[in-house]
Amino acid sequence: MDDKKKEMSENKIVNMLIRASVESASQPPIKTPFFTLRSQFHILIVMPFGTGKSSLAGHIPNSHTTLNYTLPAVVGTINKEGDYINSAVVNSANGVFIIDEGHRLTQGCINALLSLLEQGYYSRMLGYKIKNPKNDGDLSKLGWEVRPNNTGNGFDLWADFSCIWFGERIYEQHKGAFLSRFFPLMIAPKRNDVNDYLMGEEFLSCDVKGKYKKYKNNCIMDKPTFIYLTKNFITKTDNFYFSDAEQGYRVRGRGQLIKLAGHFARLRGSLKINKQDCDRALLFADICMLNYQVVNLNPLEMKIFNLIRLGNMKQEEIAGMLNITQPVVSEYIAKLREKHIILK
Repeated sequence: MDDKKKEMSENKIVNMLIRASVESASQPPIKTPFFTLRSQFHILIVMPFGTGKSSLAGHIPNSHTTLNYTLPAVVGTINKEGDYINSAVVNSANGVFIIDEGHRLTQGCINALLSLLEQGYYSRMLGYKIKNPKNDGDLSKLGWEVRPNNTGNGFDLWADFSCIWFGERIYEQHKGAFLSRFFPLMIAPKRNDVNDYLMGEEFLSCDVKGKYKKYKNNCIMDKPTFIYLTKNFITKTDNFYFSDAEQGYRVRGRGQLIKLAGHFARLRGSLKINKQDCDRALLFADICMLNYQVVNLNPLEMKIFNLIRLGNMKQEEIAGMLNITQPVVSEYIAKLREKHIILK
């Protein structure tokens, strides 16, 4: 995150967003004048290896962490006896599903998560029939439900959960629709941060409280408030460059802010989102849109961006370090300025 775009410390940003993910995990949807939006708030955190991702994940309350990236591990399966075998998502129902080392996700898991993150629903066909349906009392109260489909040799999984994805990098298969389901955070520790970490100090902490009120009714955003947030979002982010194929990130970014506004309203003990909640959510607008841009940089753009952001290097220094000509560096910096990723 560009220092000029941070209105809060990086640690405070991470804590506030994790809190939103934990608090929203079991909440009913948010109703706006034009659409209904799931309250569950998902975060995608990209950090270099060895800098404390797993340690941070271990401190998140009401969470379940998986390092298994097979489709059955994520959505469940049926054994030969006809029993449904719980998945990591089911174990995270009404809580936070943490995917550690998320850059290892297979395409099948990505496809399943797309449906679960957007709709809380996934349908799977298998060679065995469910003969012994789950009977864990009122499953909806537990945050999940498994229904045999019409043919019997498959199931429909319904689950309410928030997802936090930790990874070292973003691959092409993670971009577009999958990435847009998350609030993205690119975290690049500086040398002093790593030195502190080597000495046993975590530069990112998690002091999130895990107990929040679960509401039975929907959070409401009326039309004037919806227009207020949208107009301010456009004003704050209209100078960010996205290609025609990437414009969906702007729409998704506005959705992330609505979810945050709903979170802030519930923390106030209200189910009606007001302008104060919107103003708090709008503090994250620049961060959200900047990181949607940064994760879409090509490898050379990312190297130049990091050398400017972290090393505060001049163009001739960057050219020497990357073994490219200074005019090439100038050209790339000009492109980063056009996209509003760097300001100087």
